[in-house]
Amino acid sequence: MIKKISGNPTVVGFVLLFSMALFWYFAIWHTGWGDKGKAIGFLGTLVVGVWTVYLFLLHGSFETSLAIDLSVETQPRDGKYVVFLQVRLDNIGGRRITAPPALSEAQIADYEESVRFPCDLQVLGLTGVTSTARFVGWWSKRNPLLSEIPGVPPHISVLYEYTRSDQQVDFFMEPGEKYVLGHVFILPAGHYVAKLVFVGERATAAEYWSRIFYFCVPAENPSVREMSSQKHIANAE
Repeated sequence: MIKKISGNPTVVGFVLLFSMALFWYFAIWHTGWGDKGKAIGFLGTLVVGVWTVYLFLLHGSFETSLAIDLSVETQPRDGKYVVFLQVRLDNIGGRRITAPPALSEAQIADYEESVRFPCDLQVLGLTGVTSTARFVGWWSKRNPLLSEIPGVPPHISVLYEYTRSDQQVDFFMEPGEKYVLGHVFILPAGHYVAKLVFVGERATAAEYWSRIFYFCVPAENPSVREMSSQKHIANAE
């Protein structure tokens, strides 16, 4: 989601207002107090400018914001199912979002090996579903109910269509742009949990969006299941 500026908005507004008054005083003191019309006009322009800056900062207009939607479709085939996962990326902020060409080893280590690609998809099988109430966390090393699926890579690059021959990603989204990316799997009937992560080029701005979701094969509802994007600093739980 759009990140707000830190601190109390009232304090930020007071600081801007005080700075405006101080700037106006020195500007009028420098030009003289004789021309009142000019002084009032200058003050009005200054008020409008400071108010615009205040709203810009308050609403985080300089930040990026990404929405992630997902849909699942399944078709039976020779005892298994063709599963189509469709990822939709929607730049709902006011700034371009750019994926880095690749994640550095330092970044991968910082994410505790939980992400390998700028837009990373992981799919794990959910086993042992019984009537007993259980909490199923994502990390398989902590939860034996989640396991890797034979034949499915541990990490999948969602942006492989935008990867050059040197394996470098070339992808960006302007404000208002939407991209739909499809991925096909052959899976047996069962329950699955997936994790989708998008890491932006501006790593210092915490451009990290992540979503965990559940689906079953065959799909009970093939319609798009919209999911709110969550922006937070990378955290390997």
